[in-house]
Formats: sequence, C-alpha cells, structure tokens
Amino acid sequence: YLPMVDLPQHAQQLILWLHWDDPAYGYQQYFDLNWKTPYLLPNTVVYLLAQFLPAVAAFKVLISLGLLAIPLVTRLLLRESGGNPWWVFPVFPIGFSFSFYWGFFNFVLATPLTLLFLILAIRYSGEPTRGRAVAIFLFAHVMFVGHALLYGLCGLVAGALVLLRAPSPRSAAVRLLPLAASLPIVL
Repeated sequence: YLPMVDLPQHAQQLILWLHWDDPAYGYQQYFDLNWKTPYLLPNTVVYLLAQFLPAVAAFKVLISLGLLAIPLVTRLLLRESGGNPWWVFPVFPIGFSFSFYWGFFNFVLATPLTLLFLILAIRYSGEPTRGRAVAIFLFAHVMFVGHALLYGLCGLVAGALVLLRAPSPRSAAVRLLPLAASLPIVL
C-alpha cells in the first residue's frame, strides 16, 4: 500500500461528483461544485473513466498511465532538444517523487503534459509558424486546466525560449502573444 496521502480526498471528490444528482446522497445541500478550478482536466478525465471502472480503479489506471508517460515523453523531449537518449532511464524513478508519494493526482497527470508543452515551445521558439502559435495558445489553456503551477512553469520556460531565440525585441513581443493570450483567463 502506497502512502498517497492526498489520493483519498481526490477519490471522495470523484464519488461526490458521480452521485451529485442522486437525492439519496444529498450532496447538493452540503457541497458546491467549483467549475473554476485549475485542476479541471485531470478530474474530468478520471470522472469519464469512472463511468466504466470503479473509482479507485480509475485513479490507479490514470496514475499508472501518467507515470509511464513521463519517461516516454521525456524521450521525445530529449530527441527534440538533441539530448542524450540514455538520460531517459534515470527518469523512470522520477515519476515516484514527492507528488506521487503524497498522492497529488493532478500534478502526476499534468507532468507528461508539461513535457509535451516544452517540446512544442522548443519547436515554436525555433520556427514560429502560425500553426504553432495557435497550438501553443491552445495548449497553454490545456495546461491551465491541467495544473496551474505547471502552467506557470510552462509559460516561463516557453517565454524564456522565445526571448532567447528571437532575432529582435519586436519579434520577441509578437512571438510572446500566444503565450500571453491565456493570462486573462487565469486572472
């Protein structure tokens, strides 16, 4: 049995959501649904999976997929950045970090998304096409509803990459627009 201290709270939130409209439970009189949470993506995915699996099994499947995705996406990131592909092997135990230990479900699932965002940011900063600008704009929104802290990290790293690789301050400002466009939603 893994510690995953926070996971029971996530599971209870899922149970509340699954039985929200059932008058036998009466959850509506004690709780409010908050649709403005920056953790909406992982919670929605586990909710959809819980339509077919028991709640605990849904969490186990998604956490397992998130942990497996970290080294797989790291491999893609290493390939994109020209890194040594052998560095993917030390990444396997990184998935079992503080966030996993404490059961921070949303962080574990958003970590592979963060790595995918960094791949897109590397491509966009090197060759900023209109399609990549739209993709990074949309992906920034996905990151926000995935995990707000990782969204901030992605924005800072992508912004730094754009600033470092832009030929002039004017072009840097234009290239930063797709990243900055999601800030009003955050605020």
